This record gives sequence, C-alpha cells and structure tokens, in this order.
Amino acid sequence: EGRTFEITAEESARYKKWKEEIAQKREAGNYFGAIGGEDEFIFTPTSIGTIVEVQCGSESIVLRDL
Repeated sequence: EGRTFEITAEESARYKKWKEEIAQKREAGNYFGAIGGEDEFIFTPTSIGTIVEVQCGSESIVLRDL
C-alpha cells in the first residue's frame, strides 16, 4: 500500500510565497533550467511527525520541522 502525504493550508501559503520569491530571482536573470526548474517535495516521516521540505534547483524551504 502507498502512503499519502499532505501539507496544511498554512504550509501551502508559505510555499506559494516562497515560489513568488523564486520567480523574482528568475526574472533577475538566475537560471532555473530549461523548463523553469522543478519542485521536489520531500516528506520525511519520523516517530514524532513528518518533516516537509521543498527544493527548487539550489533553493529550498522547510515547511514543517520538528
């Protein structure tokens, strides 16, 4: 069986704000790949909760930490 991981509305809002900041950097001339970069959502389950991090190229943000 597979697992499903979700982010909260607050985490989603933080992610969207971060993506806007990344887009501003892209407009400033930074290169994010041929297709504009790719977001990688990393969910790390632990015995006390799940850590959520998003990476876009060399940029990253931790949406949930323990």
